[in-house]
Amino acid sequence: ANAMHRSLRRRSGGRSPRCGVPMAAPPPDAEAVAQAGAGETEEASVALRLRLGPVVGEGTSGQVSALLGAVDGGSYVVKRVPLRKAGGGGADIESLLHEVRLHRLCSAGCSAIVRYAFSHVADDVLVVGMEACSFVLWDALVSQSDAPTRFGVGALLDCSERQALQRQRMAIMADVTEAVRHCHELRVLHRDINPWNIFLVRRPATSAVGPALAARLGDFGLAARLPGHIHALKGMDGSEGAVALDESALGSLYSAPELGECYGLAADVFSLGVVLLALWAAPACADDDELIGRTAAAKEAAAGAQAQQLSWWPRCSVSRHDAFVLALLLGMLQTDAEERPSAASVALKFADWSRARSQACARAAIQDCFHTCFGDMRFVHMDRLCEVFAKVGVNDHGLSVLRQQLSSFKGGKAESIDYVAFLDWVFAGDAASALG
Repeated sequence: ANAMHRSLRRRSGGRSPRCGVPMAAPPPDAEAVAQAGAGETEEASVALRLRLGPVVGEGTSGQVSALLGAVDGGSYVVKRVPLRKAGGGGADIESLLHEVRLHRLCSAGCSAIVRYAFSHVADDVLVVGMEACSFVLWDALVSQSDAPTRFGVGALLDCSERQALQRQRMAIMADVTEAVRHCHELRVLHRDINPWNIFLVRRPATSAVGPALAARLGDFGLAARLPGHIHALKGMDGSEGAVALDESALGSLYSAPELGECYGLAADVFSLGVVLLALWAAPACADDDELIGRTAAAKEAAAGAQAQQLSWWPRCSVSRHDAFVLALLLGMLQTDAEERPSAASVALKFADWSRARSQACARAAIQDCFHTCFGDMRFVHMDRLCEVFAKVGVNDHGLSVLRQQLSSFKGGKAESIDYVAFLDWVFAGDAASALG
């Protein structure tokens, strides 16, 4: 497994094999201007000029550079791929356009997929613009990035960091699961889900939503779309227009066992399961070799007689979520593709569980705050109750909803409320989600 893993890294230069790496734009101190080409029609000719920064990614098919001076204030990168000429090298235009079309299709309706911006062909070069990302998931897993929250190998797990690590990992799981669900809804198989094709984006410092990093699924170089009348692909070639699978794709630690034979959407579910397994195992590992070894061992055990045993599970200090994640991954890593849940089912289970955990954590935070503020008191004035909810992060809209709930709550006397009974009532109904 280690050898396969390193082979994939050598093949990609530590990056995604087909140069699908939308890495972060560097400072514009080494600014360059690139003439991307001209598009001619019968009526007009327009020159497209792109201001490019230094190369931030390079693979077998081309280079990725930062796009400078975007007028919408966004952060973008540009991939330039030389096209194949008669008798010469370069990439096949039809395969590249197939990748571009599937990328555009999938990113249009899902924020968890690297956002497609534009594409242009001129002077035998394909130019593709897309959202810039901060770094790939693998770099974060082996602690080779400047991620604001450490969740990779050797992560420090004191009480405060444990909570931040847990929130960040669950957010990454939610994002990537939603991305795969969305692709499958469009009948698109990614066929190359691995930690180099999952990118992390820093949220704005002013953002109050979620952990510091959001995840994006990218690199649709091996993607294939299932025709409407079939549910499986056979062999190495895939659907019409798709790039043929190669031996490195079939031999990857993250590939489903049936890939390259007769396979369907379930192959992506398996690959996603291995990636999530590595994400969960990383903090308990000392280095990347141990992470690869643990992931390979867990993958093998999940497919064998030990599947229902916990002895192989890569334990980490955050254990209260282990049972849920273990059950989820055991299903995703079934050797029999027909026994695996769909990506939609995984996303739904994850969303339901995450919502329940969020409510439980919110309730615990509120109870701790109440105990700090009121000690053993149970009956408190409604105004003081709202003050405590404000302290634990309920916004103005949530406080308005809270006051409406308080006015209809029957467990109090006069304007004093039994807050324990009130919390039981709130979290048993729809008010909890309304409070945020």
